Amino acid sequence: MKINKYLCLIVLSLFLISCKKEKEKNISIQTEVTKDSVSTKNNNENHELIHVDQPEVGTSISSPIEISGKARGYWFFEASAPIDLINDEGEVIAQGYIEATEPWMTEEFVPFKGEISFETEKEFKGFLLFHKANPSGLKEHADSYKIPVIFKQD
Repeated sequence: MKINKYLCLIVLSLFLISCKKEKEKNISIQTEVTKDSVSTKNNNENHELIHVDQPEVGTSISSPIEISGKARGYWFFEASAPIDLINDEGEVIAQGYIEATEPWMTEEFVPFKGEISFETEKEFKGFLLFHKANPSGLKEHADSYKIPVIFKQD
């Protein structure tokens, strides 16, 4: 009888340990997926929070660039979000903002427009970098999306 009690306790303990390990495994898998999604946020596909219609990926741009698309309402703060124009060496060429054109206090997609001007004396590749508005400055609330563009000589 005592052996059965001990056997039941051992089996129950092993079961609980197994459940705990499975839970830890799920947490680590979830963390890896989160890390992957962070690392793929700056790819050429549409981001889950922002979709850029204009300029198109890889297109040649000249100043001023007209920008349009749609983003989830929480991409904005006070109806705007910052953008940077960056050359292929990582230097910021110009900065500006996109502005929501409809009410932005929603989780749904909201259309936006913007314009950014720049000067260049040569043609080169770069990026248009869209930043999620982050008034708190906290890293966990930061997000961005970039699309490759080609700067045309003025």
